[in-house]
Amino acid sequence: MTVDVSARRRRDIIDTLRRGVVPTNGLDALAVGLDRFVAALDDDIDRVAGGGSVFKAVRGEYGAGKRPVRGSCYREARSTTHSIGWPVIAAIRS
Repeated sequence: MTVDVSARRRRDIIDTLRRGVVPTNGLDALAVGLDRFVAALDDDIDRVAGGGSVFKAVRGEYGAGKRPVRGSCYREARSTTHSIGWPVIAAIRS
Protein backbone atom coordinates (compact mmCIF):
# COMPACT_ATOMS: atom_id res chain seq x y z
CA MET A 1 0.00 0.00 0.00
CA THR A 2 1.60 3.25 -1.14
CA VAL A 3 0.33 6.64 -0.04
CA ASP A 4 1.00 9.85 -1.96
CA VAL A 5 1.71 12.60 0.54
CA SER A 6 1.71 16.27 -0.42
CA ALA A 7 4.45 18.59 0.80
CA ARG A 8 1.99 20.37 3.10
CA ARG A 9 0.77 17.12 4.62
CA ARG A 10 4.37 15.97 5.16
CA ARG A 11 5.13 19.21 7.02
CA ASP A 12 2.01 18.80 9.17
CA ILE A 13 2.92 15.23 10.07
CA ILE A 14 6.55 16.08 10.89
CA ASP A 15 5.53 19.13 12.95
CA THR A 16 3.10 17.01 14.96
CA LEU A 17 5.77 14.37 15.60
CA ARG A 18 8.25 17.05 16.67
CA ARG A 19 5.76 18.14 19.32
CA GLY A 20 5.80 14.56 20.62
CA VAL A 21 2.19 13.86 19.64
CA VAL A 22 0.76 11.04 17.55
CA PRO A 23 -0.70 12.64 14.41
CA THR A 24 -4.48 12.53 14.19
CA ASN A 25 -4.23 12.68 10.42
CA GLY A 26 -1.41 11.09 8.53
CA LEU A 27 -0.96 7.74 10.24
CA ASP A 28 -1.66 6.07 6.91
CA ALA A 29 1.50 7.73 5.60
CA LEU A 30 3.60 6.41 8.48
CA ALA A 31 2.23 2.95 9.14
CA VAL A 32 3.78 -0.08 7.49
CA GLY A 33 2.67 -3.69 7.45
CA LEU A 34 -1.07 -2.99 7.47
CA ASP A 35 -1.77 -4.90 4.25
CA ARG A 36 -2.60 -8.15 6.05
CA PHE A 37 -5.04 -6.36 8.36
CA VAL A 38 -6.75 -4.65 5.44
CA ALA A 39 -7.08 -7.97 3.61
CA ALA A 40 -8.66 -9.59 6.67
CA LEU A 41 -10.96 -6.61 7.11
CA ASP A 42 -12.11 -6.87 3.50
CA ASP A 43 -13.23 -10.45 4.24
CA ASP A 44 -15.03 -9.24 7.37
CA ILE A 45 -16.78 -6.46 5.45
CA ASP A 46 -18.03 -9.04 2.96
CA ARG A 47 -19.37 -11.12 5.85
CA VAL A 48 -21.19 -8.13 7.32
CA ALA A 49 -22.60 -7.20 3.91
CA GLY A 50 -24.03 -10.72 3.78
CA GLY A 51 -25.89 -10.19 7.06
CA GLY A 52 -23.27 -11.41 9.51
CA SER A 53 -21.40 -9.59 12.23
CA VAL A 54 -17.76 -9.33 13.25
CA PHE A 55 -15.90 -8.48 16.42
CA LYS A 56 -12.17 -7.85 16.52
CA ALA A 57 -9.90 -6.92 19.40
CA VAL A 58 -6.51 -5.29 18.92
CA ARG A 59 -4.04 -5.28 21.76
CA GLY A 60 -0.38 -4.62 22.09
CA GLU A 61 2.32 -2.79 23.92
CA TYR A 62 2.74 0.96 23.79
CA GLY A 63 3.97 1.94 20.35
CA ALA A 64 3.08 -1.40 18.75
CA GLY A 65 0.85 0.23 16.12
CA LYS A 66 -2.66 -0.27 17.45
CA ARG A 67 -3.84 3.18 16.40
CA PRO A 68 -2.74 2.81 12.74
CA VAL A 69 -4.54 -0.55 12.58
CA ARG A 70 -7.66 1.06 14.02
CA GLY A 71 -7.45 3.96 11.58
CA SER A 72 -6.98 1.64 8.63
CA CYS A 73 -9.98 -0.45 9.68
CA TYR A 74 -12.05 2.69 10.14
CA ARG A 75 -11.22 4.02 6.66
CA GLU A 76 -11.96 0.68 5.02
CA ALA A 77 -15.28 0.25 6.79
CA ARG A 78 -16.39 3.81 6.11
CA SER A 79 -15.54 3.47 2.42
CA THR A 80 -18.26 0.81 2.19
CA THR A 81 -20.90 2.72 4.21
CA HIS A 82 -20.37 0.46 7.23
CA SER A 83 -19.57 1.81 10.64
CA ILE A 84 -16.95 0.83 13.14
CA GLY A 85 -16.64 1.51 16.86
CA TRP A 86 -13.79 1.19 19.27
CA PRO A 87 -14.07 1.24 23.02
CA VAL A 88 -10.85 1.89 24.86
CA ILE A 89 -10.19 -0.63 27.58
CA ALA A 90 -7.19 0.12 29.75
CA ALA A 91 -5.83 -1.82 32.66
CA ILE A 92 -5.12 0.34 35.68
CA ARG A 93 -2.38 -0.96 37.88
CA SER A 94 -2.31 0.10 41.49
